[in-house]
Order: sequence, then C-alpha cells, then structure tokens
Amino acid sequence: MLCANQLLAKSLAPEVRVNAILPGPVLAPQSMGGREKSKIAEATLLKRLGTPEAVARACLYLAESADYSTGAELTVDGGRLIA
Repeated sequence: MLCANQLLAKSLAPEVRVNAILPGPVLAPQSMGGREKSKIAEATLLKRLGTPEAVARACLYLAESADYSTGAELTVDGGRLIA
C-alpha cells in the first residue's frame, strides 16, 4: 500500500517532486526534566536528541540535491526507529 507522499508523487509527477521528512525527537519541551530527556536520547542509536538544524539540513538536501527523488521518506531520528 502506498503512503500519502507516494500517492502525491504519482499524481503530481513529473512537474512536482514529493518527498517527506520523518523527524525523531527534536526540541523536547522546556517543561521536560533532564531525566526524561536523557531517557528519550538513550532510545536513539546516536544517544542524543536531534536539532532543528538537522531537520533543516535534511529538507535542504531533498530540495537542492535530491533532484531525482520523489515519493521518498527521509528519516531523521538518530536511529530511534531501528533501535
């Protein structure tokens, strides 16, 4: 079964490329304690939280450098999905 960005990619190609960023834990709420943040970071393979800059770089990559990609999903989660 195709996901939403793949359906859009099929519908809008070749004029429009459709890709998705799948961010992981980035910018924990200020009210979250250090212990909770550490627990979330430990759940990633990279053992740290992500940054807004990491997500922005992924977006720039898809927009500027991945001109032959459409219907793709780029996971930016520090390896949390596979941990």
